[in-house]
Amino acid sequence: MPTAHFSAFESLLLATQQYKQDDEIARAGFVGYLFKGATVLFDPRVPSNTIFILNSRDVMLVSQTERPSAEPVEFPDRLVRGYKHGWAVALVAKRLNSNARINNITP
Repeated sequence: MPTAHFSAFESLLLATQQYKQDDEIARAGFVGYLFKGATVLFDPRVPSNTIFILNSRDVMLVSQTERPSAEPVEFPDRLVRGYKHGWAVALVAKRLNSNARINNITP
């Protein structure tokens, strides 16, 4: 959810004291709360008045290529060379209606 929505959600949680911080998310450097068994996060890149719901138990990342394409890369400011690897992947849901996008939400 966007930052404004997360701030409103967070103030409701703090007022009623019905929250627990998600320790796994915190170790990764993010702020997230566990609410009814689900992790609630914010991302400033989410469009305003939009909330995305993603059920991680029903979603998997699937590779669409057998092996990555490799292109040599040179760095002009360093004496190293490397390879740029390109993968084609897709986020696939195992069940219908396990993910959603809700629009026109006001905080």
